[in-house]
Amino acid sequence: LTSNSMAFKKFVIDNAIYEEKPTDDNAESLEDLRADLEAINKVDAKHGNGRSNVEFFRLLSMCNSVVIEDEKYVGTSPDEVALVAACKEMGYEFEGRTNKDMTVNVCGRSETWELLGVLEFNSSRKRMSVIVRSPYDGKIRIYCKGADFVIFKLLAEGQDEEAERLSGVLDRFAATGLRTLTMCYREVEQDEFTSWYQEFSKTQALTEGREAALEEVATRIESNMTLLGATAIEDSLQEQVPETLKALEHAGIKTWILTGDKQETAINIGVSCGLLENVVNLVVI
Repeated sequence: LTSNSMAFKKFVIDNAIYEEKPTDDNAESLEDLRADLEAINKVDAKHGNGRSNVEFFRLLSMCNSVVIEDEKYVGTSPDEVALVAACKEMGYEFEGRTNKDMTVNVCGRSETWELLGVLEFNSSRKRMSVIVRSPYDGKIRIYCKGADFVIFKLLAEGQDEEAERLSGVLDRFAATGLRTLTMCYREVEQDEFTSWYQEFSKTQALTEGREAALEEVATRIESNMTLLGATAIEDSLQEQVPETLKALEHAGIKTWILTGDKQETAINIGVSCGLLENVVNLVVI
């Protein structure tokens, strides 16, 4: 149905909405956000530790599977490519990775973060995490992104209000056909990481029940997280989609759509492509 050509639309950080040309009454401009990030990094790179906007872009620039080929970002997920490209425009340019580290150019200054572990995205986890060590204070951080209903379960106590507020914003985005991801992070003590990694390494060597065991181990470190915000991207319809579906309907052919999007996004795309009509009764099972 869609062109699979993603266009970045919005960031949400600390419940503030940022977009290129604000259309939402509560939105702020990306230009102002860029200026804030540059000001923070001019003072001192370490000065940004713990600031939601800085941690947010550290997450986006490192928590991904994008690679660089012929000076272009490429990856199996066009969503990730769009977000990493948007990150670059905000002053956080992903420059590459090895098995041991990854490099990000932050407002003209190159940073190399030690890569300690990657917890891959899959259809059951619906999230991805990277574990890295800061080049500035040597502290370990885990950055995680994924579906909102999954991320909300990973948060430390006391963030229900923030999660509920963000959930409402994401529902509004989804109702306009935007695809969303939610972000969280936390610092990990060295002793906790050492103990966890030993167990993680043993689990990776299993020959039976490996996937279930890895998921259980992953949840032990993907916990007590701090909510950072979310992203929204747009995937436009391919040409002639509504006309094609209408022709199938006239021919008596019934059509089904299989999607991994949020329910609100799926309904909106169904309406925009003509598969659903605003006057029909929708049954949600």
